Amino acid sequence: MPELSDLNLKNFGFESSVCKHISFKSMFKPVYLQALFVWIVYTLATKFLFIIGVARNEAFIAYSIAGVVSSLFGILFLYLFSHESFFKFAKVIERKEIKREKKWLNLFIHTGKISAVVLIGIIAGPLFAALTGRILLNKMRHRYLIVFIVSFTSTIFWLAAAKGTIYVATLNFLK
Repeated sequence: MPELSDLNLKNFGFESSVCKHISFKSMFKPVYLQALFVWIVYTLATKFLFIIGVARNEAFIAYSIAGVVSSLFGILFLYLFSHESFFKFAKVIERKEIKREKKWLNLFIHTGKISAVVLIGIIAGPLFAALTGRILLNKMRHRYLIVFIVSFTSTIFWLAAAKGTIYVATLNFLK
């Protein structure tokens, strides 16, 4: 594989010494390809289950299947994001955060971080819940359980909102 330093980087505005040490091989790690594959399967599966859930009359079955699948993908994303080589910069951030965290630990005891994960996870879904959980709850013992519950809740919320919107829209057309 050619190194980036072999290319004429001055034509592209890259003149720093950092770019000379980056190789194409280091940019494509197996964990990135695994995450891409999981994201593609997640996108296809959740879209399919979402459509089935909205169209199905049995609410319990539709909501529970979509919620469990979404929660499992949330846990899988958190596992991939927690991989050591996925976020190289995360170790530096974690070391800097330790001093600030010790200062406020007795006051808040992770409540604000959990609230942020819950809020972002419910609004944006399991992928962002896992990403936020990885960044904010890196040392927490129950982070997988939190992401599971938040992903399940998010799926039920959005499925219910879509089903309710479709129900209300069809009532207006029937009158």
